[in-house]
Amino acid sequence: MLKRILQLFFVIAGGTVGYLYFPDLLQIWNVGEPEWLYPYVGMTLGAIIFLLFLIG
Repeated sequence: MLKRILQLFFVIAGGTVGYLYFPDLLQIWNVGEPEWLYPYVGMTLGAIIFLLFLIG
C-alpha cells in the first residue's frame, strides 16, 4: 500500500513540475503542436519522467 501511495505522489509531483516548466521548453524548441496542448504534454512528460526515477 505504501508503494502505491509513493507512486501516486511521484506521478502528481512530476505532473506538477511538467505543467509548470515543460510548456516553456516546448515554446523555446518551437514544437509544432497547438499551444493549448503544451500544459497537457508537459504534465504527461513530467509524470512519466518522475515515475521512471521512482522505478529506476
